[in-house]
Amino acid sequence: LSMTGAVGAFALEGGRHFGVAQPLGSGQGFLVLHRSEEALEKDIAAVLSGLAGVSVITLVWTAALMGICAYVVTGRFCDEVDRERSKAMIETLRQRQNLERTRDAVIFGLAKLTDSRDPETGDHLDRISMYATTLATALMNHPDFKDVVTPSFVRLIGISAALHDIGKVGVEDKILLKPAKLTASERASMEDHSRIGGECLSEIERRLGRSNFLHMARDIAFAHHERWDGSGYPYGLRGEQIPLAARIVALADVYDALSSRRVYKEPQPHDQCVSTIREGSGTQFDPRIVETWLKLANRFRDISDRCGDRRTQIYEERQESTSESVRERDYYRTLAAAGAASLDTKGNL
Repeated sequence: LSMTGAVGAFALEGGRHFGVAQPLGSGQGFLVLHRSEEALEKDIAAVLSGLAGVSVITLVWTAALMGICAYVVTGRFCDEVDRERSKAMIETLRQRQNLERTRDAVIFGLAKLTDSRDPETGDHLDRISMYATTLATALMNHPDFKDVVTPSFVRLIGISAALHDIGKVGVEDKILLKPAKLTASERASMEDHSRIGGECLSEIERRLGRSNFLHMARDIAFAHHERWDGSGYPYGLRGEQIPLAARIVALADVYDALSSRRVYKEPQPHDQCVSTIREGSGTQFDPRIVETWLKLANRFRDISDRCGDRRTQIYEERQESTSESVRERDYYRTLAAAGAASLDTKGNL
C-alpha cells in the first residue's frame, strides 16, 4: 500500500476479498473497504437477473405497442380499401342496372315495332309478358319445375316473351293482315316467322356472346309453336324437347289469340278459351302446365279485361280510320267520274 491509496485483492480467513485502501494521514494507517468475492458474485448475479427481467418486459411492451400500431394502421388501410371497393361495387351495380333497363327498353321497343304492323293486336306484348310471368310464378311451386323456374327465370321470361313473334318482320303485310283464310303457301310463309325470329336471335347471341336472356328469347322464338305431341312447327319437337320457356309462352300466346279480336275473327269468351286449352292438354300443351294454369285461369281473364278497353279502342279507331278511308275513296271516285263525264260532254260538243 502507498500513501496515495490502492485497489486490489487480498486473502482473509473467509476467502478472497476485494477492497480499496485509503490512507488516513499523519501516518495513522489506512481505511480499508472490502467485500468478499463470494458476496460480490451474488450482488452481480442479482443485478444481472434484474436486468434480464427488465429486458423481457421491455421487449414484450415494445412488441405489444408495435402490434397495436400495426393493427391500427392496417385497420385504417383495410377500411379505406373496403370503402373504395364498396364504391366500385355500387357504381358497377348502378351501371349494370342502367344497362339492363336500356336493354329491356330497346328490346321492348323492337318488339313493339313488330307488333305495330298488326294494330288490332293492341297491347299484345304487354299481355303476353304478364301471362307468362303469372304462369311461370305459379310453376315455381310445381315439384317438376321448382328447380328450374327460379325468380331469375320468371324475370327473364317476362322480358324474353316480348320477342316471341319478332320473326314476323319477315312476313308480308298482305299475309299478316289478310282477313280471309290463308292459302297453303301463305300459311307456310306465316309459319316461317318462328324460324326467322329464332335465327335472328341466334345471330345476335353469336355476335354478342351467350347470355341467359338471349338464350331464352331464342328458345321462345324458335319453339313457341311447337306442340307437346310433336305435330307443331318449325322442327316438330315433342315433349321435353321443347324448352320450358317456350311451352309456357305457347299457352299464353294461344290464350291471347283466342281471347282477342283479330282481322279474321271475333274474340272468344273466357270459358270457351279455358275449354279449348283444356282440350289441348297432352296434345298441344304440356299437361302439367295446363293443370297449373287451370288453377289460375281467372287471373288471365283479369289481365285480359284490364287490357280490353285498349283493344276495343284500337279496334274502333282502326274501323273508323277504315271507314273514313272508304268514304274519302268514294268521294274522289265520284269527283273523278263527274270530271270524266264533263270531259266527255265537252268532247261531244
